[in-house]
Amino acid sequence: MMKQIDLSDAQKAQMKTIREEKKLKMQELEKNDNITLGDYKARKESLSKEYKVKMEGVLTAEQKTKIKVIREEKMADNKKMMDSRLQQLKSDLSLSDDQYSKLKIQHDQMFTKVKAIRENESLSPAQKKEQIKALHEGNKGKMKEVLNPEQMKKFQESMKESREDHLGMKGRKMRMPAN
Repeated sequence: MMKQIDLSDAQKAQMKTIREEKKLKMQELEKNDNITLGDYKARKESLSKEYKVKMEGVLTAEQKTKIKVIREEKMADNKKMMDSRLQQLKSDLSLSDDQYSKLKIQHDQMFTKVKAIRENESLSPAQKKEQIKALHEGNKGKMKEVLNPEQMKKFQESMKESREDHLGMKGRKMRMPAN
């Protein structure tokens, strides 16, 4: 994304300095054996927030606007991709129009909730990740309410294949968590 916002050489140098500073602070934090996991996470989160503020401070108002537009475009692209995936599921799983409609509503609600979580500045990155993970888990349960057992099995198999393809693990055995 930084390549798309036309950073000046001075901005690039400032950002490099900020990244290196954060890297050194993270290395120091990771070497500290005398802190609890909770303290470690809190300090790491604090460093991340500090880093974000410093990086944003380097950007012009125009660049910040451009980043916002790029993020919105990526979100729209993700939504299109998920809509396309839902259409593919309709075909692959032989979904009825009612099932498709219910899944589409669930998908749209999920998309809206994930977007709200990502935009919530009061949440830490860890909290965002945790809440999004919980949403995904809840969505799995809702899918089971819409799909019949055969469709659910087919769906899980296609997700497993998709993950294996994505990870380049075609043909390898992979342990999957129980649903």
